[in-house]
Amino acid sequence: MLNNPIIFIDPDGKRVEFAPGVSKQFKKDFAVAVEHLNKHGAAGMLATLHASEEVYYVKETSGGSYYSTGEKTIYWDSQKGLLTDELHVLSPTSILNHEVDHALQHDQNPEQQRQDANTPDPDYGDKEERRVITGSEQDTAKKLGEIEEGEVTRKNHGGTLYPVISPTSTEIIIPEIIYENENNRY
Repeated sequence: MLNNPIIFIDPDGKRVEFAPGVSKQFKKDFAVAVEHLNKHGAAGMLATLHASEEVYYVKETSGGSYYSTGEKTIYWDSQKGLLTDELHVLSPTSILNHEVDHALQHDQNPEQQRQDANTPDPDYGDKEERRVITGSEQDTAKKLGEIEEGEVTRKNHGGTLYPVISPTSTEIIIPEIIYENENNRY
């Protein structure tokens, strides 16, 4: 199914599905992200989640991505990258894989996921975010070429969201700002 997420046929009852109401563009963006993860050997967590006996959803959102344990839903903004405190930009695809890791931990180790999500961490907010950021987020960013060996994406759970040119891009779209005064326009 994940090799063709546009069609999303699932004959064996194991699946990651689109939540109701997502746009055609979102489905296309998801397909591009999955292809990018596959191309770079970073789709293993998504494939494992797909093999679960539970149903998980991917839902379109804007303004930030996250995983909801109660809904078993990955909310993903396919058009926003994250500029970190280490001055690296994570693509929407990297962010998707970050949220997939949360979902996979919820699927395979729900008690540990709940415990870690409720254990504060001074830098990352909670132990679950620390686990993902210091683990799979680093691995994904390296495989996708978003950081080099020896670099880290970030040292906290912060960052600033920016629009990027595509779901696989780290190229931030910076709006053109025009200032005018009496003599010049710049």
